[in-house]
Amino acid sequence: MDESQPAVILVIDDDWINRELMQTVLKRAGYAVQTCSTGERGLQVVAETPPNMVIVDLRLGDMSGLDVVERIRALPGRRLPIVVMSALEGDQVRQEALAAGSDLFISKIFAVNELIDQLSELLLSAP
Repeated sequence: MDESQPAVILVIDDDWINRELMQTVLKRAGYAVQTCSTGERGLQVVAETPPNMVIVDLRLGDMSGLDVVERIRALPGRRLPIVVMSALEGDQVRQEALAAGSDLFISKIFAVNELIDQLSELLLSAP
């Protein structure tokens, strides 16, 4: 990867609010962000212009996020890091995501709570 260019992260989520939130958070962290609202479009982007990482929602309108993970893993070329995010929790969901080929499973519930906690702290410390 070119160190002078920010890493490109593709966010695949059918909920526009989640896409916007992830885009804002990731851009503030210094990443370049692409977003897609369907698994099929995400797979097309990965095949045409592979990002440095993919974050995919477990439940998409057109297919399962696990199907997206498996189809990305079946593509030839380098192995992209893939993160599965979901509002669903539990060891079974986490194990299914990892078994499908994801590198990391993150619960949206924890991510949102952490974000809210950080915003609250920031507001409390503001002059």
